[in-house]
Amino acid sequence: MAATLGPLTLRPVTDADLPFLRALWLTARPGRREAAAAREADAQHAHYVRAYPGADLAVVELDGAAVGRLYVHRRRDELRLLDVTLLPAHRGRGLGTRLVRALLDEARARGVAVSCEVEHDNHRARALYVALGFRPVFEDPVCTLLSWVAPDDDG
Repeated sequence: MAATLGPLTLRPVTDADLPFLRALWLTARPGRREAAAAREADAQHAHYVRAYPGADLAVVELDGAAVGRLYVHRRRDELRLLDVTLLPAHRGRGLGTRLVRALLDEARARGVAVSCEVEHDNHRARALYVALGFRPVFEDPVCTLLSWVAPDDDG
């Protein structure tokens, strides 16, 4: 699954990446105690592995250094963006947008939709998804399910 997107490289997650993934998870949830956060990060990773067999779980690298993760479940009829998280120093620089746009380009080429869930308090991510054309489909008390469908070229 190794892929290059401009200056970014995606490579499969390995067990050696788990400490980085724990630290990354903690940066997205400030205020959590480190020991509890490590358990929660491990539980979330295990959930993705169990719930989405065959999903592409990738470390995002910039110039050879790990800067984030991109988890995508590619089904025949849909691409499910499970998670995109970048280290704080790399947020707001267009890298997340580049990753999501590449996924939308893939979906357009395959003729499938893209969906993702975003927590209600994650305003930056939601704004990015809406700006890229995602629309709300369903809301629960914690998050909103968003969907993107390629615009009709006829219209």
